[in-house]
Amino acid sequence: MAPEPATPVPASQRKTAPLPGADVDAAIEAYLQTPDDPSALARLRAFDIEGLARLAARFPGPIDPGSHSDVRSFPPPSAHGPLLRACVEIGAAITPFILELIDHPRPQIRFYAAFLFQDLRDPRCLPPLAAHAFDPDPDVRLIATRVLESYSRSPGFAPATEIVRAELKARDRDRALLATEAAGTLRDTRAVPVLIDLLSVRDKQLRETALESLCSITAKHHGYRPAKWKSWYAEHGEQTRIEWVLDALRHRDTAVRRWAADELVRITGHRIAPPPDGEKPTAKYVLLQWTAWWEAHAAELASS
Repeated sequence: MAPEPATPVPASQRKTAPLPGADVDAAIEAYLQTPDDPSALARLRAFDIEGLARLAARFPGPIDPGSHSDVRSFPPPSAHGPLLRACVEIGAAITPFILELIDHPRPQIRFYAAFLFQDLRDPRCLPPLAAHAFDPDPDVRLIATRVLESYSRSPGFAPATEIVRAELKARDRDRALLATEAAGTLRDTRAVPVLIDLLSVRDKQLRETALESLCSITAKHHGYRPAKWKSWYAEHGEQTRIEWVLDALRHRDTAVRRWAADELVRITGHRIAPPPDGEKPTAKYVLLQWTAWWEAHAAELASS
Protein backbone atom coordinates (compact mmCIF):
# COMPACT_ATOMS: atom_id res chain seq x y z
CA MET A 1 0.00 0.00 0.00
CA ALA A 2 1.37 3.36 -0.97
CA PRO A 3 1.97 5.73 1.97
CA GLU A 4 -0.53 8.53 2.40
CA PRO A 5 0.78 11.92 1.29
CA ALA A 6 1.93 14.14 4.15
CA THR A 7 -0.42 16.88 5.21
CA PRO A 8 1.06 20.20 4.09
CA VAL A 9 2.12 22.48 6.93
CA PRO A 10 0.76 26.04 6.66
CA ALA A 11 3.44 28.60 5.84
CA SER A 12 2.73 30.48 9.08
CA GLN A 13 3.57 27.34 11.11
CA ARG A 14 6.74 26.27 9.30
CA LYS A 15 9.98 26.58 11.21
CA THR A 16 12.56 28.70 9.47
CA ALA A 17 16.27 28.07 9.95
CA PRO A 18 18.19 30.94 11.58
CA LEU A 19 19.56 33.33 9.01
CA PRO A 20 23.29 33.96 8.58
CA GLY A 21 24.40 37.22 10.17
CA ALA A 22 24.86 38.87 6.78
CA ASP A 23 21.19 38.31 5.94
CA VAL A 24 19.68 39.48 9.23
CA ASP A 25 19.58 43.17 8.32
CA ALA A 26 18.01 42.35 4.96
CA ALA A 27 15.31 40.31 6.73
CA ILE A 28 14.60 43.18 9.11
CA GLU A 29 14.39 45.65 6.25
CA ALA A 30 12.09 43.32 4.29
CA TYR A 31 9.77 43.09 7.29
CA LEU A 32 9.72 46.87 7.78
CA GLN A 33 8.74 47.27 4.14
CA THR A 34 6.02 44.58 4.27
CA PRO A 35 4.99 44.10 7.94
CA ASP A 36 1.76 42.36 6.96
CA ASP A 37 3.62 39.57 5.16
CA PRO A 38 3.53 36.47 7.45
CA SER A 39 6.74 35.09 5.90
CA ALA A 40 8.60 38.32 6.69
CA LEU A 41 7.56 38.06 10.34
CA ALA A 42 8.44 34.34 10.38
CA ARG A 43 12.04 35.21 9.44
CA LEU A 44 12.24 37.53 12.45
CA ARG A 45 10.75 34.87 14.73
CA ALA A 46 13.51 32.50 13.61
CA PHE A 47 16.30 34.86 14.66
CA ASP A 48 18.92 33.50 17.04
CA ILE A 49 20.35 35.65 19.87
CA GLU A 50 22.59 37.61 17.50
CA GLY A 51 19.68 38.29 15.19
CA LEU A 52 17.47 39.47 18.04
CA ALA A 53 20.26 41.76 19.22
CA ARG A 54 20.45 43.32 15.75
CA LEU A 55 16.68 43.73 15.75
CA ALA A 56 16.81 45.45 19.15
CA ALA A 57 19.55 47.74 17.83
CA ARG A 58 16.94 49.17 15.40
CA PHE A 59 14.47 49.84 18.26
CA PRO A 60 11.95 51.42 18.21
CA GLY A 61 12.08 51.55 14.40
CA PRO A 62 9.83 53.81 12.32
CA ILE A 63 7.03 55.35 14.39
CA ASP A 64 3.63 56.36 13.07
CA PRO A 65 3.69 60.18 13.52
CA GLY A 66 0.01 60.23 14.44
CA SER A 67 0.29 57.68 17.23
CA HIS A 68 2.09 59.86 19.78
CA SER A 69 -0.38 62.74 19.96
CA ASP A 70 -1.54 62.14 23.53
CA VAL A 71 0.30 59.85 25.94
CA ARG A 72 -2.84 59.47 28.06
CA SER A 73 -5.09 58.01 25.39
CA PHE A 74 -3.23 56.45 22.52
CA PRO A 75 -3.35 52.91 21.05
CA PRO A 76 -1.33 49.88 22.23
CA PRO A 77 2.38 49.53 21.36
CA SER A 78 1.88 47.36 18.28
CA ALA A 79 -0.12 50.16 16.63
CA HIS A 80 2.79 52.62 16.88
CA GLY A 81 5.14 51.04 14.37
CA PRO A 82 6.08 47.79 12.61
CA LEU A 83 9.17 47.01 14.69
CA LEU A 84 7.19 47.42 17.92
CA ARG A 85 4.55 45.13 16.49
CA ALA A 86 7.24 42.56 15.67
CA CYS A 87 8.55 42.68 19.25
CA VAL A 88 5.05 41.98 20.58
CA GLU A 89 4.68 39.06 18.15
CA ILE A 90 8.10 37.62 19.04
CA GLY A 91 7.30 37.87 22.74
CA ALA A 92 9.49 36.37 25.47
CA ALA A 93 12.56 35.86 23.27
CA ILE A 94 12.97 39.61 22.73
CA THR A 95 12.23 40.60 26.34
CA PRO A 96 15.84 40.55 27.68
CA PHE A 97 16.90 42.95 24.93
CA ILE A 98 14.03 45.35 25.68
CA LEU A 99 14.89 45.26 29.38
CA GLU A 100 18.38 46.48 28.47
CA LEU A 101 16.87 49.38 26.51
CA ILE A 102 14.62 50.62 29.31
CA ASP A 103 17.49 52.72 30.73
CA HIS A 104 18.75 53.97 27.36
CA PRO A 105 20.08 57.57 27.24
CA ARG A 106 17.53 58.53 24.54
CA PRO A 107 14.08 59.36 25.96
CA GLN A 108 12.24 57.96 22.92
CA ILE A 109 13.89 54.56 23.37
CA ARG A 110 13.19 54.54 27.13
CA PHE A 111 9.60 55.53 26.39
CA TYR A 112 8.87 52.73 23.93
CA ALA A 113 10.86 50.13 25.91
CA ALA A 114 8.69 50.90 28.94
CA PHE A 115 5.51 51.03 26.86
CA LEU A 116 6.21 47.66 25.24
CA PHE A 117 5.86 45.91 28.60
CA GLN A 118 2.18 46.73 28.50
CA ASP A 119 1.98 43.82 26.04
CA LEU A 120 5.09 41.75 26.79
CA ARG A 121 3.93 41.14 30.40
CA ASP A 122 7.19 40.26 32.12
CA PRO A 123 7.45 41.07 35.87
CA ARG A 124 11.17 41.75 35.54
CA CYS A 125 10.18 45.15 34.18
CA LEU A 126 8.58 46.29 37.45
CA PRO A 127 11.61 47.69 39.36
CA PRO A 128 12.92 49.70 36.37
CA LEU A 129 9.42 51.00 35.62
CA ALA A 130 9.14 52.19 39.22
CA ALA A 131 12.53 53.87 38.96
CA HIS A 132 11.32 55.74 35.87
CA ALA A 133 8.65 57.45 37.96
CA PHE A 134 11.53 59.90 38.50
CA ASP A 135 12.70 60.04 34.88
CA PRO A 136 13.69 63.53 33.66
CA ASP A 137 11.33 63.14 30.68
CA PRO A 138 7.64 63.67 31.59
CA ASP A 139 6.32 61.30 28.90
CA VAL A 140 8.62 58.52 30.10
CA ARG A 141 7.47 59.10 33.68
CA LEU A 142 3.82 58.90 32.68
CA ILE A 143 4.06 55.81 30.48
CA ALA A 144 6.26 53.98 33.00
CA THR A 145 3.80 54.50 35.85
CA ARG A 146 0.78 53.72 33.68
CA VAL A 147 2.31 50.44 32.52
CA LEU A 148 3.43 49.62 36.05
CA GLU A 149 -0.13 50.16 37.33
CA SER A 150 -1.37 47.58 34.82
CA TYR A 151 0.63 44.97 36.81
CA SER A 152 -1.30 45.71 40.02
CA ARG A 153 -2.21 42.03 40.48
CA SER A 154 1.35 40.83 39.97
CA PRO A 155 3.27 39.63 43.07
CA GLY A 156 6.04 42.10 42.27
CA PHE A 157 3.76 45.14 42.21
CA ALA A 158 3.90 45.95 45.94
CA PRO A 159 7.73 45.97 46.15
CA ALA A 160 7.89 48.09 43.00
CA THR A 161 5.43 50.67 44.31
CA GLU A 162 7.42 50.85 47.54
CA ILE A 163 10.27 52.34 45.47
CA VAL A 164 7.94 55.25 44.69
CA ARG A 165 6.19 55.41 48.05
CA ALA A 166 9.50 55.66 49.90
CA GLU A 167 10.10 59.04 48.22
CA LEU A 168 6.81 60.69 49.24
CA LYS A 169 8.55 62.45 52.12
CA ALA A 170 11.91 62.88 50.44
CA ARG A 171 13.94 65.95 51.42
CA ASP A 172 14.38 66.67 47.73
CA ARG A 173 11.19 68.62 46.99
CA ASP A 174 11.13 67.75 43.29
CA ARG A 175 11.55 64.05 44.01
CA ALA A 176 8.74 64.15 46.59
CA LEU A 177 6.52 65.92 44.06
CA LEU A 178 7.16 63.28 41.40
CA ALA A 179 6.49 60.50 43.90
CA THR A 180 3.22 62.17 44.90
CA GLU A 181 2.12 62.41 41.29
CA ALA A 182 3.16 58.83 40.56
CA ALA A 183 1.25 57.49 43.57
CA GLY A 184 -1.95 58.74 41.98
CA THR A 185 -1.17 57.24 38.59
CA LEU A 186 -0.32 53.93 40.28
CA ARG A 187 -3.57 54.04 42.30
CA ASP A 188 -1.37 53.12 45.27
CA THR A 189 -3.79 52.54 48.14
CA ARG A 190 -0.91 52.09 50.59
CA ALA A 191 0.17 55.67 49.92
CA VAL A 192 -3.09 57.17 51.20
CA PRO A 193 -1.99 57.89 54.82
CA VAL A 194 1.16 59.72 53.66
CA LEU A 195 -0.76 61.64 51.00
CA ILE A 196 -3.19 62.79 53.68
CA ASP A 197 -0.24 64.08 55.71
CA LEU A 198 1.02 65.97 52.67
CA LEU A 199 -2.18 68.04 52.64
CA SER A 200 -0.71 69.94 55.61
CA VAL A 201 2.63 70.94 54.05
CA ARG A 202 3.40 74.54 53.13
CA ASP A 203 4.27 73.78 49.51
CA LYS A 204 1.12 74.63 47.53
CA GLN A 205 1.99 72.50 44.50
CA LEU A 206 2.75 69.50 46.68
CA ARG A 207 -0.57 69.93 48.50
CA GLU A 208 -2.47 70.19 45.19
CA THR A 209 -0.74 67.12 43.78
CA ALA A 210 -1.40 65.15 46.96
CA LEU A 211 -5.10 66.02 46.79
CA GLU A 212 -5.31 65.09 43.12
CA SER A 213 -3.66 61.73 43.83
CA LEU A 214 -5.93 61.07 46.80
CA CYS A 215 -8.99 61.68 44.63
CA SER A 216 -7.66 59.37 41.89
CA ILE A 217 -6.95 56.59 44.35
CA THR A 218 -9.97 56.79 46.64
CA ALA A 219 -12.67 58.16 44.30
CA LYS A 220 -13.45 60.65 47.09
CA HIS A 221 -12.97 64.41 47.46
CA HIS A 222 -12.70 65.78 50.98
CA GLY A 223 -10.73 68.87 49.99
CA TYR A 224 -7.72 70.11 51.92
CA ARG A 225 -9.08 68.80 55.23
CA PRO A 226 -6.71 66.20 56.69
CA ALA A 227 -9.06 65.51 59.61
CA LYS A 228 -11.91 64.67 57.23
CA TRP A 229 -9.66 62.39 55.19
CA LYS A 230 -8.32 60.66 58.30
CA SER A 231 -11.84 60.08 59.58
CA TRP A 232 -12.89 58.59 56.26
CA TYR A 233 -9.77 56.40 56.08
CA ALA A 234 -10.23 55.15 59.64
CA GLU A 235 -13.69 53.93 58.65
CA HIS A 236 -12.99 52.66 55.14
CA GLY A 237 -9.24 51.98 54.97
CA GLU A 238 -9.70 48.21 55.20
CA GLN A 239 -11.97 48.12 52.16
CA THR A 240 -10.69 47.32 48.69
CA ARG A 241 -10.26 50.05 46.10
CA ILE A 242 -13.06 48.47 44.07
CA GLU A 243 -15.40 49.19 46.98
CA TRP A 244 -14.19 52.80 47.12
CA VAL A 245 -14.93 53.24 43.42
CA LEU A 246 -18.27 51.42 43.69
CA ASP A 247 -19.35 53.96 46.29
CA ALA A 248 -18.62 56.75 43.80
CA LEU A 249 -21.44 55.39 41.62
CA ARG A 250 -23.77 56.97 44.21
CA HIS A 251 -22.28 60.44 43.73
CA ARG A 252 -24.69 63.20 42.79
CA ASP A 253 -22.37 64.44 40.02
CA THR A 254 -22.94 62.68 36.70
CA ALA A 255 -19.29 63.14 35.65
CA VAL A 256 -18.06 61.44 38.83
CA ARG A 257 -20.45 58.52 38.33
CA ARG A 258 -19.32 58.15 34.72
CA TRP A 259 -15.65 58.21 35.79
CA ALA A 260 -16.36 55.56 38.43
CA ALA A 261 -18.10 53.29 35.92
CA ASP A 262 -15.23 53.64 33.45
CA GLU A 263 -12.68 53.03 36.20
CA LEU A 264 -14.45 49.84 37.28
CA VAL A 265 -14.33 48.53 33.72
CA ARG A 266 -10.65 49.40 33.48
CA ILE A 267 -9.56 47.74 36.71
CA THR A 268 -11.81 44.67 36.58
CA GLY A 269 -12.20 44.00 32.86
CA HIS A 270 -15.92 43.45 33.47
CA ARG A 271 -18.67 45.26 31.59
CA ILE A 272 -22.24 45.27 32.83
CA ALA A 273 -24.96 44.13 30.47
CA PRO A 274 -27.27 46.81 29.03
CA PRO A 275 -30.89 46.88 30.22
CA PRO A 276 -32.91 44.08 28.58
CA ASP A 277 -35.51 46.51 27.25
CA GLY A 278 -32.89 48.37 25.24
CA GLU A 279 -33.32 51.58 27.21
CA LYS A 280 -30.42 53.76 28.33
CA PRO A 281 -29.01 52.50 31.66
CA THR A 282 -29.91 54.72 34.59
CA ALA A 283 -27.57 55.54 37.48
CA LYS A 284 -29.59 53.19 39.69
CA TYR A 285 -29.35 50.38 37.15
CA VAL A 286 -25.56 50.77 36.84
CA LEU A 287 -25.15 50.79 40.62
CA LEU A 288 -27.30 47.68 41.09
CA GLN A 289 -25.50 45.78 38.33
CA TRP A 290 -22.04 46.59 39.66
CA THR A 291 -23.08 45.85 43.25
CA ALA A 292 -24.42 42.45 42.21
CA TRP A 293 -21.22 41.70 40.30
CA TRP A 294 -19.08 42.64 43.30
CA GLU A 295 -21.13 40.50 45.67
CA ALA A 296 -20.55 37.55 43.33
CA HIS A 297 -16.80 38.12 42.93
CA ALA A 298 -15.65 39.83 46.14
CA ALA A 299 -14.26 36.69 47.78
CA GLU A 300 -12.47 35.62 44.62
CA LEU A 301 -10.83 39.00 44.04
CA ALA A 302 -9.93 39.51 47.70
CA SER A 303 -7.93 36.26 47.67
CA SER A 304 -6.20 36.89 44.32
